[in-house]
Amino acid sequence: MTQAITSLERLLERAIILLAGADLGAPLATDVPRMALESFSSEPWASATLEGYRHSFTVAIIGEEDAADRFARQVERDFGADEFRLTGGALVDLERTGTEKIVNGEGRAALHLHFEALTLSD
Repeated sequence: MTQAITSLERLLERAIILLAGADLGAPLATDVPRMALESFSSEPWASATLEGYRHSFTVAIIGEEDAADRFARQVERDFGADEFRLTGGALVDLERTGTEKIVNGEGRAALHLHFEALTLSD
């Protein structure tokens, strides 16, 4: 695994914890949506002049439907930041590629947000 992939995985893990507002020592609140990294994969990518990796990942958000929808919009805004540096490269593209949503009869929802990202190696 390259340094850029490891850096991106750490960045995503940290972002998810921060976005979720997780205090790892506190009990879970039942009215706050929760988010987890559900899947993550990477594969080499190259153009004529650049090398890097294409990443695919899915985050799951579970909570009351309205709160989970708001939280999903916030996640997309936060993940949509401009290009930024990583150890061993840069994240140059990140986009949400799909959403799946399941709502139960009690107003709780599970959303699965699918993203793709491109990192370039130094």
